[in-house]
Amino acid sequence: MVASFAIIRRPSYYTSQPSDYYRSGAESGGVWLRGNAKLRIVAGTAVNPRDFDFLCDGCDAAGNRLVSAPLFRRRAPGVDITLSSPKSVSVLYAAGDPQLRASIADAERAAVEAVLRLIEKEVRLARRGKDGVRREHALFVAGVFTHSEARPETHADGTVLASVQRHHHVCIPSICERFDGTFGAIDTAGDIRSWKKAFGAAFRIQLSVELHHRGFAIDRSEDDWRWSVAGVPAQLCEYFSARRSAIERELAKAGLTSGAAPAAAAAVARKSRRAKEEINDAGRFAQWHEAMHRLGFEPESVIAAAREAGQRLALARQPEDPRARIQQAAAAVPSELTEHEATFSRRHVIETTCNALVGTGASVDDALKHVDDLMADGAIVLLGESRDGPVLSTPEMVAIERRLVETAVELAQARIAAPDPTHVRHLCRRNGLSEEQTNVVLAATSGRRLVSILAPAGTGKSTALNAIARSLESMGNRVGAGYAVCGASVSWRASLDVGASVGVPSLAIDALLARIDRRAAEGRPAFDRKTILLVDESGLQSSVQLARLVDLVDGDGGLDRPKNNLCGLVMVGDDRQLRPVGPGHSIRLVRDAIGAVSLSQIHRQREPWAREAVLAFACGDAQSGLAAFHERGLVAFHDQLKSAVEALVDDWSVARLTSPAERLIVLAKTNAEARALGAALRNRLRSEGRIGQREIVLPAADASGNAHALPVAVGDHLVALRRVDRLGVVNGTALEVEGIKTSRLTKTVQITARCGDRRITFSPTEFADAKGRIRLANGLVSTAFRAQGLTVDRAFVWLTDRLDRHDAYVMASRSTAETRWYGARNSLDAGLRASCDDLDQTIDDARRLNYLAERLSRERIKSTTLDLVDVAAIAQQHAARARSRLSELSHEL
Repeated sequence: MVASFAIIRRPSYYTSQPSDYYRSGAESGGVWLRGNAKLRIVAGTAVNPRDFDFLCDGCDAAGNRLVSAPLFRRRAPGVDITLSSPKSVSVLYAAGDPQLRASIADAERAAVEAVLRLIEKEVRLARRGKDGVRREHALFVAGVFTHSEARPETHADGTVLASVQRHHHVCIPSICERFDGTFGAIDTAGDIRSWKKAFGAAFRIQLSVELHHRGFAIDRSEDDWRWSVAGVPAQLCEYFSARRSAIERELAKAGLTSGAAPAAAAAVARKSRRAKEEINDAGRFAQWHEAMHRLGFEPESVIAAAREAGQRLALARQPEDPRARIQQAAAAVPSELTEHEATFSRRHVIETTCNALVGTGASVDDALKHVDDLMADGAIVLLGESRDGPVLSTPEMVAIERRLVETAVELAQARIAAPDPTHVRHLCRRNGLSEEQTNVVLAATSGRRLVSILAPAGTGKSTALNAIARSLESMGNRVGAGYAVCGASVSWRASLDVGASVGVPSLAIDALLARIDRRAAEGRPAFDRKTILLVDESGLQSSVQLARLVDLVDGDGGLDRPKNNLCGLVMVGDDRQLRPVGPGHSIRLVRDAIGAVSLSQIHRQREPWAREAVLAFACGDAQSGLAAFHERGLVAFHDQLKSAVEALVDDWSVARLTSPAERLIVLAKTNAEARALGAALRNRLRSEGRIGQREIVLPAADASGNAHALPVAVGDHLVALRRVDRLGVVNGTALEVEGIKTSRLTKTVQITARCGDRRITFSPTEFADAKGRIRLANGLVSTAFRAQGLTVDRAFVWLTDRLDRHDAYVMASRSTAETRWYGARNSLDAGLRASCDDLDQTIDDARRLNYLAERLSRERIKSTTLDLVDVAAIAQQHAARARSRLSELSHEL
């Protein structure tokens, strides 16, 4: 159901060779949906291969060249936006009679037309000026190649046939007419590529409303935009997904999934694809009907069930006003847009609105009207213009980040009692702190109510925080003068780590805020006594989180009332490691507003070259970072996924057996990769007899909410993904399974596990979420997110082109002794070829390293609502106003 975007590499791929994929059966020809009189293309007519080739080459239908190729590189012939119908729609199409199939095809064509209208209205296809800095709307031609099937695959019952899969290749040759009548190439790397998700959302909502008008009901997923046609059996949808299943089986040999390795999945798909069979329509539908019959379904009953579901829904909704449902769904769009980002573009608003309105009966045009209404009503505001277009946000998000900056300035100006600097220096010397660390401790204990410390990975921040805590607690050994020092961090695991390393009570930030809310409800202050909060991993804090914290530290006073001068905040983090999951980049806003003190000298890595490599990754110079590891034999490329996984498992196993006292970690980017690699490591331990052969299988969900089956046996290493107070377990707690008991009568399960120095017994259901999925995971592999803040002896990194500079920096900086990187050539090569025009190029390891260096140098931009203004200037102006007001108040007193 997701739209895909691809550059057209060979136009003949779509139009030539009778046995080719796009020239099979009755669906052999494309249709022009957008024409151009000057180019001699008429909308509604069949795509002529010769015309298609000419247009992709920048010529009109007579062969006259209108667009020249750019210097020093090949010209992109055009783009292919593939829009796929939900599998339930394809099954309904396969089961239907000719009349129903024609109706579904009309519904899909209407959805494709909606996408083309969206492109015409919203997407700036043409570029002008030096380096194409100006983008503008333009007239384009577009043809659609519609197909009903995937390539033949072996299905679950052993039958080889092509699965039904309705999809539409909307091909736009790279030639467009600008509004001054001139022709140019479309910007294949610009707006149209970034609109991919919005195109998918528009196709989905329009198709849903078209099917609704034809009497079918839309069954929408509870927690995202996915939907299906109600009444279509899920068993048939799963059966006719054989192409994906075949790819998954191939990747499973390496212990991976297609979600974990999309580039590898693409490589497997190309390698394993079968030739499209020459079969007429009657034969194709006969095969699909026979397959349904083997599964116990008759085509007529499938159609009847879908129509009955549509009738039931229509009766159930008769008293309901559809406009109220649409308005309610649209009203939730602004808060959904700022759930993860502080700013967004118009395409994000359109995408989110389309997804929100699926199942309400709204069309794409309705969604666009609601987008305009949201902006006209002020629910979405324009912040300014960037090269990529208007920058938008919500008034609430703007107010939060503006307040964060202003309160940070006030706190940084305010003063509280501070320990004697001589005592602080003495404490630092006694604990072996460097001069740089001592200066940071002195700054943090200077009496400023807010101090920001930038601490790159491995610079000894825990040592500095410990000295800060001891200095503030003792206040020079003055009785009763010390502060209560509390720790906090974004995750429970990180908060417990800072609590243990610094020796202070510590909570996850959300838990801390919830506790303060409960105290407020009881009429109690946020803190019982004068308190300093030490917030670790502040680079992961969203603007919303930090704004609440600084408000709480600031107290109830405003500029017109005395401040609560009892509390302070020391935030420490690294703005170059992983970005916040929530909206905004608070550590950067605070740094720009009040400045920061910094640690820079890396202590964690034993070898000087390793410290330099870590610093290179931090600065986005992955070329130097990777080269340093490769020169020392620590980057290993293997031909296939399976051999790369096996090499990682072998090296991990050797390190575990030869150095049992060392702390080891295996790192992957995604939860899916971590789950797959964890299964491979688990298989090795099981073959060695360290994990029992008898196991239970739990319906689980990973940290991203993806459902999967989790096998559990004695000896398994698990990690908790949610807090269970009865057990004293939080998100991130490691558990080693020591026993499993299953009741013969009730089938209930009890697991006994080692939890640190404790033994606990629990039912897996205690870790279940609202959907009944167990929130436990294999603990042998960590994602970069979970690993941030950890220190180990050796790290083993799964190297893919999905990593960016932040992932690479975190992964490279975990170990004190050695970090090894493992990549699969077939997976990397698929991504490398897809990124350039030359599909047949020769690729060696040097090319792979260069490609990876480019990918691992990418910065993941985390925007704020103040990016288009000078934050430092805003801070200075507010500081001046605050000083002036305080002076007035003092004079009045």
